[in-house]
Amino acid sequence: MALFERGGINLGKIADVSVRVHWSALIGAYVFTGFRYDAVEWACFFGLVLAHEVGHALVVKAAGAQATLIELTGYGGACHWGGAPSAIGRACIAWGGVWAQLLLLAGAEAWVFAVSMPRTYLAMRIYAALTVTNCWLIAVNLLPVPPLDGAEAWRLPILLGRALRRARSPDVVLPPPPQVEHHDEAFEAGARREEVAGIVNGLLDEARKP
Repeated sequence: MALFERGGINLGKIADVSVRVHWSALIGAYVFTGFRYDAVEWACFFGLVLAHEVGHALVVKAAGAQATLIELTGYGGACHWGGAPSAIGRACIAWGGVWAQLLLLAGAEAWVFAVSMPRTYLAMRIYAALTVTNCWLIAVNLLPVPPLDGAEAWRLPILLGRALRRARSPDVVLPPPPQVEHHDEAFEAGARREEVAGIVNGLLDEARKP
């Protein structure tokens, strides 16, 4: 793949998925940071978007589909993929980006809990991006409006509920096996022979009597 393609720059691969930055991503970062250039905020913005799309790509693979391209664009990002996952798989793919962002949020809070609050200005800005900005992006992305992930993601609880009900109440209920009375023909034949022999012996005894 060429370095420059389709108006973007290829950065390499993450989790075996190609990553490309479209030229419009610069405009998106400029608008997102309040119409100004700020290297730290731009880096945090692209980092959150990249983590979000990598989360999508990982869940795509887990759902049995194939992620083909991660693209950073002016409106955020996109994970291109192909395949035919189940309805639950597609809903999980929609959640994949948010799950990745939640891991970043949990990691930032765990660091503060286990170590300490950031002590430098740069570390504080990164922490604010991983928490405040991150939560804001999660909330916006989960709005149930296409093309945001929330349009598909909120179907997951409904689909899981249906699957659970089907598992508890299967469509086909097998009737109980019929009660069959088993006979041992060999045993019955032997009993009849013994009965006949007893009668014959009785008759012979009676015949031997004076």
